[in-house]
Amino acid sequence: MLIALLSATLLAAQTVSDRTCLDDNNRDICAPAMRAELLANLGMVTAEEDAAAGVESYRVFFVDGYGRDMPALVFERRPGGGPMSVVYGSGGARLEAPVSPAIWDEVIARAEFADRRLVEPTSASTPNSAPAICLHAWNSTVEMTNSPVTRWQSEPVRRRTESACDGALTTRFAFFAAEQTLKAQPHCQGLDLDRQRNVVTLIATCMALKGDRVAAATVFDQIRDGRPRPDLDPLDRYAWQNYLGSNGSPRLNWGGEVVATQQGRDMNVAEFVIARLREHPSLRFYPATYDALDARRVVVTGQARYSEANAEGQEQGFSADFSQTWIWDPSLSEWMVSEWTVQPFAPRP
Repeated sequence: MLIALLSATLLAAQTVSDRTCLDDNNRDICAPAMRAELLANLGMVTAEEDAAAGVESYRVFFVDGYGRDMPALVFERRPGGGPMSVVYGSGGARLEAPVSPAIWDEVIARAEFADRRLVEPTSASTPNSAPAICLHAWNSTVEMTNSPVTRWQSEPVRRRTESACDGALTTRFAFFAAEQTLKAQPHCQGLDLDRQRNVVTLIATCMALKGDRVAAATVFDQIRDGRPRPDLDPLDRYAWQNYLGSNGSPRLNWGGEVVATQQGRDMNVAEFVIARLREHPSLRFYPATYDALDARRVVVTGQARYSEANAEGQEQGFSADFSQTWIWDPSLSEWMVSEWTVQPFAPRP
């Protein structure tokens, strides 16, 4: 009882302002126009439409601590079908997997108070606490359709949005739902959670994996920054050679200029990349998708970007699409680049 009292008091003390519907960019994520835009981007209908169609669902939306919308995590049971875990991503991307009865029942049980607000006890003995500073908080929105309220009753739609600054019942259920989503999506479990901010960002990363997602996940964990490890000198040719694959013979087409490395004889590709980095110190590579054609071949696509001062002294950005084909090296148990194509750079708007 004492622990519960102290916990509720602490949660209330951390409230610095009413940020229930405001993200880190001060967007009102509860505004109808914002909600409609988000649903359209995710390819989802409203909770009211799901309710009218007889769908029992538990929908969770996240906005991260920098005002970015994350994939929506949904447990749903549509008429004529069994329980499903569905992850809705930007541009209509989607992950689907059946849900075990144990997970489904626990989601229902944990959702009972997900739309309730935990308030501070009013006891006169409760000590006063100075307000705490809360920065870059995540926001969670939970929507439930046709979900049980009591054993015999249900409501068409239950909904609540909460800032993690005031994190309690809604926030707890939202992150519980994320953990259950990961259990239901086994191909996402190949990603290393220790290299992610949390389970939600891991699931968002999983949305970028295509084809054989197990193979794609291992490539992601090996190269996720698109460059040698952050603790290595980016101008070290040995670091780049190891990034490309110490046992490989990569071929690089840089805007029509082709260079290749012969295994064990030279470091032509590594030295070429370093030369480009010396020309453009801000040059970075940003992988975006990981498409595993099979267990031994993964195509990574993304953008290369750099910026430099123009004639007027203003910063001008440049970008180019790139693709890499990674192949599995069984002798060293690592992935290595076989082909790398960087398109010509063009000014960014």
